[in-house]
Amino acid sequence: PDSGAHLGLESLRVGTGVEGMRARLAAVGGDLEAEPVDDLFTARARIPLPGSHPIPTVPGGRP
Repeated sequence: PDSGAHLGLESLRVGTGVEGMRARLAAVGGDLEAEPVDDLFTARARIPLPGSHPIPTVPGGRP
């Protein structure tokens, strides 16, 4: 996992950067492995197929 120190200010916005992607994938039952390699991130994402995991909805929102 990354330290976040070298990601820059843009990654501090909610839902951006490696930690934001991890959180978004976790919300739908997936996950993300990422590590810095040669000034870039090497990443592997596990994303569930549609319908394989119930996706939480926002109260009052559309399913």
